[in-house]
Amino acid sequence: MKTLGEIASYVGGQLLGDASVPIKRVIHPALVQDETDLALVLSQSAAALLASGKISNAVLPEEAEVRLTPNQIVVKRPRLVLARLLELFERPVYVAPGVHSSAVSDSSATIGQNVSIGPFCWVGPNSKIGNRCQLVAHVSIGADVTIGEQTLVHAGVTIGDRCQIGNRVIIQANAAIGGDGFAYVTPEPGSIESARATGEVRSFNTELVRINSIGNVVIEDEVEIGSGTCIDRGSLGETRIGRGSKLDNLIQVGHNVTIGTNCPIVAQVGLGGSSK
Repeated sequence: MKTLGEIASYVGGQLLGDASVPIKRVIHPALVQDETDLALVLSQSAAALLASGKISNAVLPEEAEVRLTPNQIVVKRPRLVLARLLELFERPVYVAPGVHSSAVSDSSATIGQNVSIGPFCWVGPNSKIGNRCQLVAHVSIGADVTIGEQTLVHAGVTIGDRCQIGNRVIIQANAAIGGDGFAYVTPEPGSIESARATGEVRSFNTELVRINSIGNVVIEDEVEIGSGTCIDRGSLGETRIGRGSKLDNLIQVGHNVTIGTNCPIVAQVGLGGSSK
């Protein structure tokens, strides 16, 4: 439990009221139940809820003109303060400390200090798991994979051979990192090539020859990967996700794609092979 004074100091806000008030949770103004709740007001419309008289403690943006609660923390950038408050009142995913008895690591794998590996996880040959990493459950790590420190891998994630994952990366449930790219060629010019050259289909595919993917995926520090997202390995080189980029759920990243730094990509985007 935190006090209002501690919270105001943490988020860099101006406290008006009693700094000693204990706070159990941060909540939307409409859901406040008692005097240990802290109502978070992100807009002028939400501020109107303070007129009910039921709310004792609130975080308010500077532009809000109401002063209807006994205790207030006034802030300049409320959405940034939301992020800071949810750090302070974090409810992290549960992973038991240590390595679960059902988890399997190859004898050549290296597991760092204070690593948590949940039920039915697999760590392949010559792979390295950095200090303070967490593998929740049913995670599959291939051969020669490197995972940096403090990385969180949620349930059902697969990471293919030779992939490199940085520090403080978050990979949400059922993402697939390092699958083969979608690449084929026809022995003779096929339908796509004839359509490009002539504007109509004059040749037809009689065989599709698979182009194997022997590259890898590199995910830099502080990247987040959403649930169900698939990132294909490079055909020869690498597929790279730049530092600090955030990928939402159900995104397809094709082989040899390069994503730069601090790029937010929203759900259901598809990036074709070699896109930048």
